Amino acid sequence: MKKSIAVILTTVILVNLFAILPAGVSAEEAPKTPVTTNSRNENFDANSGETLEIIKNTYSQFLKANESVVRAKDKIEIDLTSFISEGTDKNKLVDNFLGRPGKSLYTDETGSVSFKVTVPADGLYAINFDYVAGNSRGSSIERDFKVNGVIPYKEVQGAIFRRLYEDKKEEAGKKDAAGNDIKPSQVEVQKWQNTYLKDAQGYFADPLLIKLNAGENTLTIVSRSEPITFGSISLTSTPTLKSYADVMAEYNQKGYKLAGADPIFIQAESAALKSDTVLYPLTDFTTPSTKPYESGKTLLNTIGGQKWQAPRQFLTWNVDIKKAGLYNITLKERQNIARGVTANRAIYIDNEIPYKEFDCYKFDFDTKWQLETLKAEDEKPYMVYFDVGVHEIKLEVVLGQMSEQINKVDEILKELNDIYRKIMIITGSAPDAMRDYKLGQLIPEDIKRLGTLGEELDVVRNWFIDYTGGKGTNDATLNTNVVVLKRMGADANRVPGDLPFFKSNIGALANWIIQVNQQPLELDYLEITSTENPKHERPTATFFEQIAYDFTQFFGSFSNDYGSVGAASNETDKNNNIKVWIPTGRDQAQVLRKLIDNSFIPQTNIGVKLELVTAGALLPATVAGIGPDVAINMGDGEPVNYAIRNAVIDLKQFPDFAEVEKRFLPDRMIPLTFNDAVYALPETQSYNVLFYRQDVLKELGLKIPNTWEDLVSIIPQLQKNNMTFGMPVSTTKAPGAGNTSFFTLLFQNGGDIYNKNGSECIIDNTQGLDSFKKWTNFYTNYGLPQDYDFLARFRTGEAPLAMNDFGGFNSLVVSAPEIRGLWNFTLIPGTVQKDGTIDRSVPFGGLTCFIVKNSTKQAQSWEFLKWWTSKDTQLGFGKEMESVLGASARYATANLEALKEIPWAGDLYKILEEQMKWGKGVPQVPGSYFIARHIDNAFRKVVISKGDQKESLSDYTYLINQEILAKRIEFGLD
Repeated sequence: MKKSIAVILTTVILVNLFAILPAGVSAEEAPKTPVTTNSRNENFDANSGETLEIIKNTYSQFLKANESVVRAKDKIEIDLTSFISEGTDKNKLVDNFLGRPGKSLYTDETGSVSFKVTVPADGLYAINFDYVAGNSRGSSIERDFKVNGVIPYKEVQGAIFRRLYEDKKEEAGKKDAAGNDIKPSQVEVQKWQNTYLKDAQGYFADPLLIKLNAGENTLTIVSRSEPITFGSISLTSTPTLKSYADVMAEYNQKGYKLAGADPIFIQAESAALKSDTVLYPLTDFTTPSTKPYESGKTLLNTIGGQKWQAPRQFLTWNVDIKKAGLYNITLKERQNIARGVTANRAIYIDNEIPYKEFDCYKFDFDTKWQLETLKAEDEKPYMVYFDVGVHEIKLEVVLGQMSEQINKVDEILKELNDIYRKIMIITGSAPDAMRDYKLGQLIPEDIKRLGTLGEELDVVRNWFIDYTGGKGTNDATLNTNVVVLKRMGADANRVPGDLPFFKSNIGALANWIIQVNQQPLELDYLEITSTENPKHERPTATFFEQIAYDFTQFFGSFSNDYGSVGAASNETDKNNNIKVWIPTGRDQAQVLRKLIDNSFIPQTNIGVKLELVTAGALLPATVAGIGPDVAINMGDGEPVNYAIRNAVIDLKQFPDFAEVEKRFLPDRMIPLTFNDAVYALPETQSYNVLFYRQDVLKELGLKIPNTWEDLVSIIPQLQKNNMTFGMPVSTTKAPGAGNTSFFTLLFQNGGDIYNKNGSECIIDNTQGLDSFKKWTNFYTNYGLPQDYDFLARFRTGEAPLAMNDFGGFNSLVVSAPEIRGLWNFTLIPGTVQKDGTIDRSVPFGGLTCFIVKNSTKQAQSWEFLKWWTSKDTQLGFGKEMESVLGASARYATANLEALKEIPWAGDLYKILEEQMKWGKGVPQVPGSYFIARHIDNAFRKVVISKGDQKESLSDYTYLINQEILAKRIEFGLD
C-alpha cells in the first residue's frame, strides 16, 4: 500500500512539473538577440564535446604489473614522415623549422598522429622529444598518449609540454615617473627544447615508461590543446646518472682543475628563460642587503618565492665562461614560507643533470637570506666543469623524496572519494547517526578498506614526521584522517555519525596535497667561483644597518601615497592629465599602471594619475566635486544609477562611438543604456555554463542534459543516489545569484523584465509566472539545495551537474587537483521552441567603465576608455593578470576580438563562444535594485514559507513597481 502511494505521488509530481515546462513560444513572440559573431548553434548537443576517456589505472599499478618486463636499452628513432593523421587535415611536415635541418612534424590542437613502431622484444621504453611549443591562444600544451589504441595509465593523459618565456627586452630596466622599477611583460620564446614524457604532477622523478610488445606497435599522440612541432621522437632507455664521486674521478683523469677565474655574478631576477609567465622579477622590502637596493625606491631585485613552487617549473640563467675549468655555484636564497620542509630543485647544466646529487638538491627553511654554496654532506663544494663559452644553468622544482609519499596520499584520496560516494548513495549526505543503514552488509569490503587506508595514511604520516623532524600542521591533517578512517573501518555503525567529518577531512586532505606540493624558493643572485676559498659578501644586513633601514621604512609610511599607483608621466602636459579610479585590487592597478606607461601615454601624450579606491567612495567624491575623470571596474548597475543623478556622460556624443560599440555584443550594452543614451563601456562579461563530472555521470549511466526536460528526467536518478543538481541560489556569499537562474528561464521562455520604456516590471505576466513556477518547483518538488558550496559539492561528486559562472573553472583548476581530467563544462540546458530549436539564453553580468560628468577633460577621458576597452589593451591586461596570479585570474574580457586570444583550451573556448552568443543583457532602470531583492523574497516565500506561487510573485512585483514609480517621480522621468 505504502509503495503504491509513493508511486502515485511521484507520478503526480512529475506530471505537475512537466506541465509547467512549456515547449516554448514562437519566434515572433521571443525576439532573438542580435549578434556580431558567428550564428548560434540552435541544435547544439551538450554531449557532442564529450571526449574524455576515464582511466582508472595508475602508473604505480602499471609498473607493478610490468615489473618483470625488461627495461629497453636500445634507442629507436621514430620516422616522423610516416605519421598517420586523424581528426584534422592540419597535421603536416615542415622543412628546416627554426633552423633545424630536415623534416619536422607540426601537430594541430585537435586530432591525432600515429606511428608504427617495430621492436625486437617486449620492453619498457621512455619517450624523448625535441619540440617547439606552438601558440594558438597561449594555453597549456596537452597531449594524450596511446599504445596500440589504449591509454596505458592516467599519467599519460593530459601530459604537458612546457613553454619558454623571457622578460620583454624593450621593457627591461624601465622605471615609472617616481623612479620605481616597472615589472617587464613576459613574452614567449620560440626555441627548440628537449624533454622526456613525464607526469604533469611531478610525482615521478624519472621519465614515464610505456610497454611495447615484440613486433609492430602503434604509438598515438592525441592533441587536447594547442599546437606543437616535433623535431624528433625517439624511444629510449631511462637516463642514468653517475654519482659525484664517479664524475670527479673522470674530471681528475682528464686533468680538470679549478679555473682560478674572477667570480661571475648573475642577478637572479635577470633569468634568461622561464617555464611560466608567473616567474617575473619581484621586490624584497625586508632588508637593505638585497641587490640591487636604493632607499625609497621599489626595485625588482629577486625572483621566485611563492611564484616558483609548483613541480616542473624552472628558471634558467646564462653564464659566460672566459676560462675553462672547474667551478662551484653559490646561490643567495631564502626559503621562508614552507616551514618544516625543504624546497627541492633539480640542477641542470646545459640541459643535463651532471651527477646524481644534483637530481634533487635541498634548500632548508630559514627566515633570513642564506648564502648556499652547492655542497655535499661533508661541506665540500660540488664542482662543475665549464669549457669556454656561454653555458646554461637551470633549476627545476622537484618533489624529491616526498614525491612517492604524496603520490600515495593522492591515490588514497581518490579511493576515499569513491568510497564516500558509495556511502552517500546509501545514507545521503546528512545521515541520521542513530539509524542502522546496514553498511557492514551492503558494502563490507569498502568499510574494511577505510581502516586499511587509515593504516596506509598513518605510514605516510610517520614518514613525514621523520622527514620534517617533528610534528606540525602537515601532521595534524594526516592524523585527523587516520583517526577517523580507522574508527569507521573498525565499526560500520560509526560511519553515519562520522560521515560529515569524513567529508570535510577529504577536502582537508586535498588541500594538504596542494600545500605539500609547494616548494617555494626565492633567489637574489648567483655567484660562479673557481678558487679554493672564495670570499662572499654577507647575505644579511648588520644589526645597525637593519635598524636604520626599518626606521626609514617606518617614517616613509607616513608620507607615501598608498592609494596612488605610480604617477602621471613627467613627460606629459600636466594640463592634459586625467585621474582614473580603480576599486578592484592592487595587483590589477599595478598591471594597468604598466600598460598605461607603456602604451597609452606614448600613443596619446595624455598623463594618467591612477588611484586605488573603494567603490563606495565614488558617489560622495563626485558630489563633493573631488572625484575622478574616469571610473573603471564598476558594476553593471552603476552607470545608470549615476546617470539618473546626472553624474556621468552619454558616450554617444562622441563621433566615433558607433565604431567603438562594435567591439562588444549588442546585448552586453543593454545594462549600460537608458532612454537611448549609453553611459558606459563594458570591460568584462560573465555568464553561467553547465559544469559536469563525467566520471560520475558515466558510473550512473547518465548523459549531459541538453534541455530542461532532459534535466527533469535526470534529477530523480541523481537523487536516487543521494546526489543533486546545483542551481545558483542567492545567499549571503552570493547575493543575487538566484536571479541568474530565474532570468535564464525567463529569457528562454521569451519573457522580459520590464516593459519597453522600463517604467514597469512585468515579471508577473504569463511568461514570467511560468518561468517562476518552473524555477521554484525545482526546490519545492525536487528539493534542490537552497544553499550549497559549488566547489565542495562538485569535487566530491555530490552535485555532478551544476550551473555556475564559467569563472568557476579557474577555482577548480587551482583548488581541486584530485579531479583533474574528470570534469568539464558545456552549454546550459535550453528550452525547446515550437520550431524544434533550443533557446539557451542566459543573463550577462560584468564590470564597466564610464566618464564622470564633472570631468573637465572629457575628450581625454574618452581616449582613455577607447584605449582601455581595445583588443590589444584588454588582451594585454588579461595575459598580464594571468602571469601575476596564474590561471585563477583568467580574464573574462567583453571585447570579442580579445576573447578569441585569451588562453582557453580550444574545446573550452568553443563552448564559451557558443554560450556567449546566447547572452542577454539585464536592463537597468531607476529602482532596479528592488528587482534582485524582491525576486529573492518571492522565491523564499514560496520555497521556505510554502506560499502560493502566483500570489507571491504578484505581491512582490507590485512592491517593485511602487519603487520604480517613486524613483521615476523623484528623478522627473515620465
